[in-house]
Parts: sequence; C-alpha cells; structure tokens
Amino acid sequence: MYTYIFLASTVLVCVVKAQISISKYPAAFQKQPLSSPFLKVVGEKFVKDGQTIFLAGSNVPWHMYGYDFGNGNYVGSKPHLMNYLDRVKNAGGNTVRMWLHMDGRATPKFNNWGLVIDTDNTQRLIPDLIDFLNEARTRNLLVFIVLWNGAAVPTTETKYINLFWDDTKLQSYIDKVLSPMVQSLKTITSLGGWEIMNEPEGFVYEGKTHSSTCFDTNLLKNTGAGQFWTPSHGTKLWIPMQYLQKCINWQTDAIHNEDPKALVTVGAWSELSLANMFSDKYTKNYYSDCCLVQAGGRSNGKLDFYQVHTYTHNGKYNLMAPFKVLNAAVYNLGKPLVIGEFSAKLSEWQSITNKCNGLTAEVSLGHGRGSLF
Repeated sequence: MYTYIFLASTVLVCVVKAQISISKYPAAFQKQPLSSPFLKVVGEKFVKDGQTIFLAGSNVPWHMYGYDFGNGNYVGSKPHLMNYLDRVKNAGGNTVRMWLHMDGRATPKFNNWGLVIDTDNTQRLIPDLIDFLNEARTRNLLVFIVLWNGAAVPTTETKYINLFWDDTKLQSYIDKVLSPMVQSLKTITSLGGWEIMNEPEGFVYEGKTHSSTCFDTNLLKNTGAGQFWTPSHGTKLWIPMQYLQKCINWQTDAIHNEDPKALVTVGAWSELSLANMFSDKYTKNYYSDCCLVQAGGRSNGKLDFYQVHTYTHNGKYNLMAPFKVLNAAVYNLGKPLVIGEFSAKLSEWQSITNKCNGLTAEVSLGHGRGSLF
C-alpha cells in the first residue's frame, strides 16, 4: 500500500510519483463512492477522486507550540503557516500534518475543575481551522489534524492529563469541542483525517503486568517508552495503557459518529507498540480494534489506518523498523500503514532519495496488499 512520507522537522525533500491501477486491489472496504473527493480507504489503499494516491509531505507541525489556533492567535501564526504550506506545495508534496491542542496549554478551554467548557476563550478555534483547511485546499494539500501530543514530559500543569483518568472530563471535551469541530470541518475536502495523539507511548506506564495482553506493557520495558518521558510511576503523570486506549477509543468513536467517512489514526512511536509479530513477545499492536474496544467499550472507536514513526538509535534502525522490513505484511495489521515521521538526519546514512526509491520499488513490484509501501 501507499504511505505518506513525513519528515520530522524539515520540508519535503523528495516526492514519489508512482501510480498503480486501483483495479489491482479489491474494494473490500469502502467508506464512500469510489469517485469521492474525500480521502478514503479502499482495501489497504488510500484513494481520492477515484485514484490511488501516494501521500507525501511534511510535518508542519506548528509555529507557536499549542497556540496557533484559537484565542486570537491565528492572525499572527497564519503568515508563517502559509509559508510552510507553500514550501510543501512547491516541493511537490500533497500532505501536511498539523498539530492542535498539544498538552492543552491554550486550547481547549478548561474550567477550574478540569472540565472542558469551550474550544477557547474567543471561540475562534473552529473558524481558524476552517480557514487553514481552505488555504490548504487552494494548494491541493491534504491536512491531518493531530489533536494531542504524548511525546513530551508531562507536569502537574499539563491540563489534559485528567482526560485520561476522569471519564466525565473526557466526555466534556468530546461534547464541547471534538464533536462540534468534526461537524464543522467534515465537508472540507482538504481534511485528510484525524490523529488522536502523537506518540501516546510517551505517557505509558511501561513494564506493568496485566492479565490482558492488550494492557500488559512488560514488552515495552527498557525500550524507550514511558520511562524517559514520564518522570514518576508514583504520580498521575504516568498513564496505564488501558486508559490511553480508552481515551483513543472514545475520541475515535465520537469522530466516526459525527462523520462516518472520517479517517482516524494514532501516531505510534515505534513498530514495537504497533506490529503483530512473534506472538506478542517482542511487539504488540496496542491499537488493534480488539484492544481499543476492550479498553473503551465503544464499538465505533476503531482506527481506519495505522501510523508508525521510525528513527535510528546510536546510528542504527531497529531490525523490525519500516526501512528494514520494507514489506508490512510481516507486521500482520490488516489495515493501511503509513510512516508518519522519520528523520533526514537520523537515517542510518541513507539519503531521502534512496528511502523514497526503496518505497517506490516495493509499490512497483506490487507489494501492496497488506504491505507497508
């Protein structure tokens, strides 16, 4: 299948233009008519306007971390964000990944009890996003909106921590912000999809035993998940896996209920928390339909496609990393898989061109069904 190529911090360097006939792949799963102007999943491919599409682009991901939209800030951020959209478009890209709330520092609006009561102080968040999506549409770009960020050290001032622990507070966000936001944006064709959270593994309580394999995180111990980002297992700054999964399940369910055609994903930090390999001994898909529904109980809260991030460590990729396996059939996922982040520098000395050539070769060979590239 196709993947979208995001660079973690730099503008797109190479864009793959390979095309494959959609007739090669059965329409096993169609969310809209084949000629729909909205991005959709067909089998294990992405399709827009009746054509299989290779999504290639960049993370924006922000101008002012957590402050770009709402509260009157967009007027200042917009020129910088438009410059970035232009750079992606001029490089031949078709996709950007734009981050929104981050840790809740500016949006949404919380009251003193931690309940979400509005989008922001000025009720400008949704109009700002509409403008941003329309600007992207004029440039023929698709936008994936990332709601939250887990790849940061949380503090006691991190406002959205309680959304994981308190169902009433989580539901207040869904009712006051998420559902109205989806309702307002769902007719804009430049909206590629929603990402519930970037790298939730940063918050996870790794090494925690549980009777359910969906919630047991012993295989993540000493892998880099949780322990390097979350300062203490003795406070509510760490999050048990099932609470992360419930939060993802509920928000995904809300998006699908408001917009059945919407595509939803999560930005997994590594294939270790995403792949189904080796009977859960070394990797585990914590975001599978089964695990998300088991955690949250909402049947419509299943992801439409998977997303993995990949970086080298000490100059080397993990042997199971996407640029090593090259064929996602070994991950045994059954849904499209995209590479949401990789680095031009932390790349095992491979050039961006070589990486893209590797992806295109796999596509050209027809390793599409159940494949990564």
